[in-house]
Amino acid sequence: MIGLLVLLLLTGYVAVWWLIGRWVVRRIHRVTTKVAAGVSVAALASVALLGDEAVGRYQLESMCRNEGGYRYYTTAPRPEGLLFHAASKPVAHELLRKYGLKYVESEKWPTSPNKIIVRYSISEDGEVVEAKVLRLLARYQVTFEQDYLSSSLLRRTYAIREISSSKILGAYFHYVYFGGWASRVLPRNISAECKNEPPDVEKILLKEVFGIGK
Repeated sequence: MIGLLVLLLLTGYVAVWWLIGRWVVRRIHRVTTKVAAGVSVAALASVALLGDEAVGRYQLESMCRNEGGYRYYTTAPRPEGLLFHAASKPVAHELLRKYGLKYVESEKWPTSPNKIIVRYSISEDGEVVEAKVLRLLARYQVTFEQDYLSSSLLRRTYAIREISSSKILGAYFHYVYFGGWASRVLPRNISAECKNEPPDVEKILLKEVFGIGK
């Protein structure tokens, strides 16, 4: 009788610990599954957050390497004057003296029917003279443009163009990347760009295309 009671107690003891062990195993399995799921979600989130960042930076490096920097397509004789976008009188004065031009022209409101063409030149007494004219004398124009190739990629173009055909004689291309979509929603944008733009892009272009400053 005592032996039977002991056997029953041992059986009950084993059964209780078996149930406890099973519960523990299930809990561990659930936690492990949750952890694995969490790791998977985190990994997928990282790919989503950083995937377009990596692709964008690769695209930036490719464009900087293959399309960025100075590009020269042809040269031309030194001109007497040039057209600069929205050049003010002080700016024109600096350009005239800096490059030894006879005149500098500028279009105010160039896309408007009421656009005004202004020609600046230096008088005999050394003063800058401003005159409104009906047509341009300049054959070439120095331009600066910014255009978005995508929502995160910007191209800056410094160029010397032939006015009649818009043909580019020489240019400097610079690319700026504003980061993936996650970077752009942060309080402070994370961006990358080609090597720093040199300070005298305009001067170098005029030198290489027209020989100004050589």
